[in-house]
Order: sequence, then structure tokens, then C-alpha cells
Amino acid sequence: MTGCDNAPEPVEPKPADTGFVLPQDVVFPDIAIDPPTDSLPMSGKEVFDYVKNLLNRGFDFEWGLVDDYVLWSATVAGDSTMVLGYKPEGVTEIDYATLDLKSYEWQYARAYTIEFLMRELRRLHPDSVFVEENVIWKEQKLLPVMYLKLADYEAIARLRKLPTVRYLEPHGYNLEEYE
Repeated sequence: MTGCDNAPEPVEPKPADTGFVLPQDVVFPDIAIDPPTDSLPMSGKEVFDYVKNLLNRGFDFEWGLVDDYVLWSATVAGDSTMVLGYKPEGVTEIDYATLDLKSYEWQYARAYTIEFLMRELRRLHPDSVFVEENVIWKEQKLLPVMYLKLADYEAIARLRKLPTVRYLEPHGYNLEEYE
């Protein structure tokens, strides 16, 4: 339910190809999050029932309506893949006709978002090795979208609140499977 059903097919990322280097003095925000409702995620069926309840109450469903716990639960119930839409900080509307992902502002937003995520994963899991190419497994060529392999509640909750993130949604969770 990303609204990108007719979007171009994702391509393998080539982070080194952008030639963009994030300035060394970048400061990332300290993002406070709510603890998860439970230490275990909801089941896929429980997520479906939650979404169905929203629909029955008249909501037009989108993943932005759910809290971090439900989003994390849906991601884990799927295959732990997510789709992330990024944007320059302060941008509220995107004009796709003039979108230039090679411009400084868009490359900065992409690099900022990736660096935040990688630092967050390393902070949360200091004994693990995280390589960008293993976390970001696909990107759109023409749209500011990347696909992530991510199942950590705290990383998802903080990333979702980053000012360069337009949306963060489960990619591998399919509501129809539970209908």
C-alpha cells in the first residue's frame, strides 16, 4: 500500500556512484521514541485486525496512521523489508515533473538518511557489522525511494521521525494474506 504500484522497477543501489559525500560536521537529532507496546511484535493476523478496525471506523488506511509498534509488527510479520521515501528537510510537496535526484539537496537528503540509519544500527548493535549494501537492497532510479532490510524496533521508530523521511512502510507484509 505504498502508492507506487506503477513505479519503475527498483534497481541495485550503487552508493559510490553518486559521488556525494556528506559533510563531516553533520549533526543528527536525538530522537525520542515511545517504547514498544510489547517486547514481541503483533502477529500478521493481529496487524490485519488492527487495520481492519481502522477501516471499519471510516479511515482511509495508510501506514502513517499506525504507531511505531504496529509498523514494526507488520514489517516483522512480512519479510522484514521496508520501503522508505526520502526528501530534503522542509519539503512538503514533491513536483515529480521537475524532480532532480542528482541535485545537491536530494543527494544530501539521501546521504543524510542513510548515514543516520547506519549510525543508529551500529549504536543499537555494536557487536554487529552493518554494510550499507546489505541494509539498502534496492533503490528506485527515478524516485526518492529505497528498500531496506530492517527489523529493529528502535531503528524503525527513530528513522520514521527523521526530517528527511517522507514515509516508511512495510514492503513484505501483505494485508490480503490475512483477509
